[in-house]
Amino acid sequence: DQKAMERAFFTVFLRGSFVFIAPAAISGYFIGRGMTRIILWVNLTGVVVNIVLDYLLIFGHGGLPRLGVTGAALASVCASGVGFIFVFTAFLRETRSDSLHGAWRPDPALLRRLLRYGTSNGVQFALDMVAWTAFLLLVGRLGVTAQAATSMAFLLNGIAFFPIMGFSMAATILVGKNLGRNRPDLANRAVWSAIHTSLCFVGSVVVLYLLAPGWLLAPFGAQANQVEWAPVRAMTIVMLRFVAAYCLFDVGNLVFASALKGAGDTLFVMLLSTSIITLLLLLPTALWCIRRGGPGIFGAWYFLTLAVIVLAGAFLWRFLTGHWQAMRVIEREVIV
Repeated sequence: DQKAMERAFFTVFLRGSFVFIAPAAISGYFIGRGMTRIILWVNLTGVVVNIVLDYLLIFGHGGLPRLGVTGAALASVCASGVGFIFVFTAFLRETRSDSLHGAWRPDPALLRRLLRYGTSNGVQFALDMVAWTAFLLLVGRLGVTAQAATSMAFLLNGIAFFPIMGFSMAATILVGKNLGRNRPDLANRAVWSAIHTSLCFVGSVVVLYLLAPGWLLAPFGAQANQVEWAPVRAMTIVMLRFVAAYCLFDVGNLVFASALKGAGDTLFVMLLSTSIITLLLLLPTALWCIRRGGPGIFGAWYFLTLAVIVLAGAFLWRFLTGHWQAMRVIEREVIV
């Protein structure tokens, strides 16, 4: 039953994938210029549309058919389509000015820079997604309970993860801008400010993970079979303790990696991230944790926590070496 629903959801997602991919470059345009408020309003609009359509299409309200998980996928695609229309309209309005006239023409020098830095960044993101998906698949071999608990723990990890992503994007913007102005001192200050702000936020979320896990899990079990839900809930509560442990290190992982990307050190970030996740997470999980007599699901989460900690330490080391301060994504002659 689960496989059939996943296939139905993913099929709709694939057919509507254009609306997820198309806004990426336009969003990068606004983010790079520090115009993040536009992205905020576009995403908020998309969330509202998604919630309304979820209610209508999943449960069949308002005279619409009851589509279940297929309705959830359709709602996500439609909401992303609305977001794409909004951000594209804002982009066209922004680029009407005389100073940006003709900017649509291909620029070979800048295109080479986009491919150089963007390919490493994109490959790293894709490999990270493959790695986390592989981890879920491996965990699935330990049973439905372990897989469901891991999925919920990852979802609740998003409470801390996505705001940190926002702070790390700010670090990327400010590092790139200040290095372009030849002010690495300001770039360094921006990164540490992002670290301090992120730690303050994550600290409050960690308290929720440790002291109020039942409150966080309540929506998941609201209409579940309580006999089946009880072991999933108990396992997820333990996993949230792991999440609380590695969240604080994930701040360094995300912010320092984003700072290095802002300087153009994307190849190093890709190679380091892929190597550590493969060696410290995927291989131990595949070769030991899911074997009969192995440490099982919590052993896999120990290795997950270890991988995040080591990755954060490695990015911190790379940042402290100061190599990034001499890097420039765009040199003056390319701009001219």
